[in-house]
Amino acid sequence: MPPFFLFIIFIALTAVLYLLRPGRTSFPKRFTARCVWVCDGDTVWIRSGFFGRRRKIRLIGMDAPESEQAFGKEAEKHLRGLALGKRLSVCAVCADRYGRWVCRLYAGNRDLSLEMIRSGLAWPYYAYFGNLSPDERRAYREAASQAKQNRMGLWADQSPEAPWNWRRRHRTVLWRLALWLLRSLRAFCAIFRH
Repeated sequence: MPPFFLFIIFIALTAVLYLLRPGRTSFPKRFTARCVWVCDGDTVWIRSGFFGRRRKIRLIGMDAPESEQAFGKEAEKHLRGLALGKRLSVCAVCADRYGRWVCRLYAGNRDLSLEMIRSGLAWPYYAYFGNLSPDERRAYREAASQAKQNRMGLWADQSPEAPWNWRRRHRTVLWRLALWLLRSLRAFCAIFRH
């Protein structure tokens, strides 16, 4: 049998096993957790449950500048101030293609996605607004409009570049893999220090 056909069979079997795997998560899920690491302006590690299960979380409805992008470090620092070490209310709505849970995160009654947009350090992620309620969509749009009008955060720049455009222009598959490995190693080390 030619190698190409073996490869196709392997991919098909992998896909079937993935779809049939036991223990698939059903959403939504609500729980409380403590933030133990901030990866960047829109991703954190949390620890929850009695035995301290750790999970990587992507904030819903917003996209912050990448760490290597203008305002990326500022976004990460701001999210660190909002979340790190704090007890958070979590509502997981789905998993993204990287296996992270996409969640609403609240510190007290503060929606962290909304706070990041309000501060001018994140864009509403319009492409994924389907997971938000109409009220949330409106609030995120209004917060972005106010931040832009007041030239807060990244809006102080003459022409800020949205992270989804920046990623498309700057990151190859190999670069993304290397970056993921580096971030995972850093997070792994940080989580076990806490």
